[in-house]
Amino acid sequence: MTSLAAALLALAMVGIPADRSDPPVSGGEAFHLEFRGGIGTGEFHGSASGGDRSAGANWGIRMGFRPLEQLVLSLGYGQSSFGCEGGICAQAPVSYSGSGIEAEVAGDWRGVRLGAGVTRQILGAAWTDVEGARLTSVSAPSIGWFTALSVDIPVSSRFSVAPGVRYLRHGADFGSGVSRTTVQMMADVGVRYRLPAGR
Repeated sequence: MTSLAAALLALAMVGIPADRSDPPVSGGEAFHLEFRGGIGTGEFHGSASGGDRSAGANWGIRMGFRPLEQLVLSLGYGQSSFGCEGGICAQAPVSYSGSGIEAEVAGDWRGVRLGAGVTRQILGAAWTDVEGARLTSVSAPSIGWFTALSVDIPVSSRFSVAPGVRYLRHGADFGSGVSRTTVQMMADVGVRYRLPAGR
């Protein structure tokens, strides 16, 4: 993931034209919609010796608003998934799926967007016990935080693609004393659409 972040920064420096102007920032011209999808991995911390992590899919949708040329505010919804297949999960592999709303504040410099925000997450877990029964559990909602880095690459006057990476951290309380921290690292690609009235 570190090498991916470095590659994104390099792309921002050499792949974005030097004369690229920022989008309009007045009225409705500053709004955009974004859909993101990708893969990621995670870990349900504090569970004895841990286990081998497996990757899962993630996606999200959000509305962004640019009140200033170098400031972007957004509100959206996202889902993610990952698994545990070894160690303490060797007898019963566990699949985790998270979902929640998120709000982000990001700085934007020539298409390189670095942001941080808060999220309200619910984590679900599913596994098969030794008798073959499928079991599930859902955590109580919890507040967490995330950071994100992406590079905006225009493909038309209204559309752009934005490869990026995200780090997400939040609690997960399943009751009965099972309350731990969930950490996820994701790589994804966004498609951004600047709403009509923009360029």
